[in-house]
Amino acid sequence: MLRPIFKNFWSRLASTPAGRRHIYSFAIAAEEGDEHGVFDLLTERVADMELKKLVRAHQADEERHAGLFKECLNRMGVDAEHIPNELQIIRRMGGKFG
Repeated sequence: MLRPIFKNFWSRLASTPAGRRHIYSFAIAAEEGDEHGVFDLLTERVADMELKKLVRAHQADEERHAGLFKECLNRMGVDAEHIPNELQIIRRMGGKFG
């Protein structure tokens, strides 16, 4: 029952330049800001070299994804909008749980 509502919402949001800017900006914040410190912390604390390699590869993927979304904004001729910390769930959880 909710699927048509979600589909309609995302279709309408993505149909406008302002909506696409918001989607890309939110994605950049998630890829770049929310998890960035977690990877650095894991890299420092993980002793297993294979796991450390996996963490670094995942971090590189996140950075690459953020770059792809930034390229989309560049093609649109706009900068990313600011996404407030209270909307960034991982960052909020990190603040709460350390």
